[in-house]
Amino acid sequence: MIKVLMVISDTNIGGAGKWIGEAYRCMDKSRFQVKAVVPTNSKLTELYEGLGMSVIECDGIADQSFSKNGVKALYRIFRKEQPHIVHSHGTMSARIAAKLPFSHVKKVVYTRHSVFEPQGFFTTPFGKIINRILTALTSDRITAVCEAAKKNLTDTGVNPTSVTVVYNGVEPLPTPSPEQIANAKKHFGVSEEETVCSISARLNPVKGHRSLVEAVHKMKSRENMKFFIAGTGTEEEPLKKMVADYNLEDTIIFTGFLSNVSELLYATDVLLNCSYGTEACSLAILEAFSLGIPCIATDYGGNPELVKHEENGILYPTNDVAAFTKALERIQAQPDLIKQYGEQAKKTYESAFTVEIMTKNIEKVYEELL
Repeated sequence: MIKVLMVISDTNIGGAGKWIGEAYRCMDKSRFQVKAVVPTNSKLTELYEGLGMSVIECDGIADQSFSKNGVKALYRIFRKEQPHIVHSHGTMSARIAAKLPFSHVKKVVYTRHSVFEPQGFFTTPFGKIINRILTALTSDRITAVCEAAKKNLTDTGVNPTSVTVVYNGVEPLPTPSPEQIANAKKHFGVSEEETVCSISARLNPVKGHRSLVEAVHKMKSRENMKFFIAGTGTEEEPLKKMVADYNLEDTIIFTGFLSNVSELLYATDVLLNCSYGTEACSLAILEAFSLGIPCIATDYGGNPELVKHEENGILYPTNDVAAFTKALERIQAQPDLIKQYGEQAKKTYESAFTVEIMTKNIEKVYEELL
């Protein structure tokens, strides 16, 4: 039995937190004993315990990659639990604590979940050398959720031979019945004739919602098109003002926070992804693909590894509003493309991005380490 401690510093539920839950749910319990270490009072505690996962709450790690108190608290936990593997999800404190003398940890795995433009000290020649040494000292194996995330690491000096790409996987959303689809469209106030595009992401500048509003504004015609923005965040009020200034209130609708995004997806024909600052292996895209919903996305980060241009969706140059507008108008003019791309989207999901595939690949990493 291989004992694994998953360590995460998030106090809210995000992509990395969901990843741990999905991996635990599908992992072979006869070969792996998996527990989670989370910040005290994290929302992840309820999520994991609901899956039957043992949770250890830890002080000093909440929403911070490194802290001295966090290292001390985690070291005590590791000495007590004596795991074979500590799997760190963006928590440097865990990697350091696991490598201290007498921690009783055999191996350390570190997963990179995000993609952003490298900058600062670690992009300099000397900084890259330092980062390569630090990473080698604090981890035995690195996994990245896409090739773009791996490139982020290697661009800052990390040895490429130490990084294994393990793509995200998601549980497929339940296939809706015609009645469920009709009810979802009715709930969101759209007709059968209208093409529905939606985006579900926190309302943060790097998610690119402003380019969506600009692209819709520039469309020659918005006849039979509806756009839904799901989520909340710092951009909510500025975005609503933009929509009002362009008189697009009847075309672009804000749903606010949705506890069940699947209902919006049941009403959706095309998913949108406008990110330009952080995007790795998008769970939202994979969930849409599991339902056979194609995607129009920027070519930023890991998006091109999921969305294949004119196969299961449309890629456009990041922050290129004119190209985004053209993509929307193409879908509007050629609605048959939605079904064509959607069929390929489902095949893409089933071939490489199920949670079972992801979990088997992680299990292989663990076994090879030991």
